[in-house]
Amino acid sequence: MEAAAGGFGSHPNLIDSGNAWALQRLLGQPHRPRDQIFLHACEDATLGLRLSPDGASTRLEVIFWGVLQMVRLHIAPLYPQAIMAYVRACQPVNGGFGRSAGAIATLEGTFHAVMIAAGLSRNPLLQTLTGA
Repeated sequence: MEAAAGGFGSHPNLIDSGNAWALQRLLGQPHRPRDQIFLHACEDATLGLRLSPDGASTRLEVIFWGVLQMVRLHIAPLYPQAIMAYVRACQPVNGGFGRSAGAIATLEGTFHAVMIAAGLSRNPLLQTLTGA
C-alpha cells in the first residue's frame, strides 16, 4: 500500500498513512522523507489538513493522524488556527466532539479532538499515550 510519492493507501490518504506510520514506528522502521512531503501536501489553509493532497474534505481522524505524525517528526503544521477552527466546529452545544461539523458527538471524536489539541500544544499527554 506504499505510494511512491509518499503516503499509504490505494488512494494515499492521511488515515491509511497514519495507521501505516504507526505500524512502521512499532516495527522500528525509520520514516521516509517522501512521507513528510505527502504530509505537507495535505495541509490546507481552510481545513488545516485534508484527507489527501487532492482532496476537498477532512474529518477529525484525518487531522488526528496528520498532527500525530507531525509531532513524531518534530514539525509544526502550517495552519494550526485552521485546525483548531475545524475542531471547534465539530463540537455540538451539548459537549463532546463529532467527526465533522454537525455530526453527533462520540467518544472517538472527542478523543481525536483532545489529542489534536494536545499535539498542537505539544502537551505531554500526547507523548504519554503515543510514546512520541
